[in-house]
Amino acid sequence: MPPIPLLLSAGEASGDMYAARLTTVLKQRLDVSIFGMGGPQMRAAGVEIITDYSEVSVVGITEVLKRLPSLFRAMRHLVDEAARRRPPLAILTDFPGFHLRLARKLRPKGIRNVYYICPQFWAWRPWRVNLVRRRFAQALCIFPFEEKFYADAGVPVKFIGHPLVGNVKATLTRELFCNKYGLAQGNSIITLLPGSRRGEIAHHVPVLVEALAEIRQSQPGPPHMVVAVARGLDVAQLKKRFPSEWRVALQRHGHRGNRAARQTNDCRLPAFSADSSPRKTAGENQVFQHGKPDRRACRRPRIDPGRLHTAARRCGSPNAPLYFGRK
Repeated sequence: MPPIPLLLSAGEASGDMYAARLTTVLKQRLDVSIFGMGGPQMRAAGVEIITDYSEVSVVGITEVLKRLPSLFRAMRHLVDEAARRRPPLAILTDFPGFHLRLARKLRPKGIRNVYYICPQFWAWRPWRVNLVRRRFAQALCIFPFEEKFYADAGVPVKFIGHPLVGNVKATLTRELFCNKYGLAQGNSIITLLPGSRRGEIAHHVPVLVEALAEIRQSQPGPPHMVVAVARGLDVAQLKKRFPSEWRVALQRHGHRGNRAARQTNDCRLPAFSADSSPRKTAGENQVFQHGKPDRRACRRPRIDPGRLHTAARRCGSPNAPLYFGRK
């Protein structure tokens, strides 16, 4: 018999990583032929990439409008291939802005949709959980409390645990890390994870810089900053977004030192995503950044650097992580 066709889709770097891990397990246990949308990690795991996620990875309505032709083209390619190959399942990884629409187009074709890594609708736009109920045969969540949230809305859901739990381990001690990257051991270390998409960088970094400027003024010694740079981002361009007099170390995502930085820091400021929260299980202190800033005078900013500063100063508390974002 020919392999079973499966559609697997991810729209950003973290989803690409999770979907690649899932691909490896599926191929070990089943005779499947997997195709869909993804990036380098899914391709390396053996997925036939119909559309690269770089074509659709956008943040905010402005970017969506600019890239509408690419979004429509990617959607059309996936739907056409699904109609031709007739997979019994479509496994869609997070990325709700695109995947909720894709699921709506696939369902009438008799394809059962599975949501792998449910969106965090409990934190923003909770009404969208109704779309998951109508368009998906099964939802798989990675945080324990999400199961009740989705179940209460009538979604068939299972808690599967977080893919990164047990895999996030430091490769260097704090002393070795500081020596390797020229950081003073007596100073605080703040790790920044501003996001994997160019739009996220444009929205998040200016707010982080404002907040970090306040933090620097309140510390007896200026903290060292380590910035995790996702694949596909320009390191040099990202460094230009920080004041030249600051000591900022930039590390490519996936570098061995990157994982060590996450576990030897005093505080982490990540954009809130599916791969940020489990770090607390490894004993890390975090302040989550969620949403994007809007500095137009007619609106209240969604992210206030002062609130970020206040939260970051509390990161030494065992009650971290903290959450802030849309009001």
